[in-house]
Amino acid sequence: MDHTSTAETDLGDGLDDAAEQPDDEVAEQRRQLAEELGLQIKVQRTAKKLTRVQLAAAIPMNLKTLQRIENGDTAANINQLFDICRALDIAPSDLINPAEKKVGIKGRE
Repeated sequence: MDHTSTAETDLGDGLDDAAEQPDDEVAEQRRQLAEELGLQIKVQRTAKKLTRVQLAAAIPMNLKTLQRIENGDTAANINQLFDICRALDIAPSDLINPAEKKVGIKGRE
């Protein structure tokens, strides 16, 4: 029987730490960034004359997931973002740079 205590095995995910919870401003920026990234994906997709069905098949990705990303309902994770960029034959910066400028995200100084 394993006698290791929960405290010893719990590496912590930070979810219970109030200091790590994003404040309202950060949460809003994240929401806006997800929305803008989705818009940039749609702009790039339509510029290449691809339908969502075609892009989803090329990735491959569930169509509903792609719709939710493009609509800004969910944020693409790094793997999804990479796969989308690969399928669109663009660099991730082609999506991220316009989105971050629109949202007004600045690096730490």
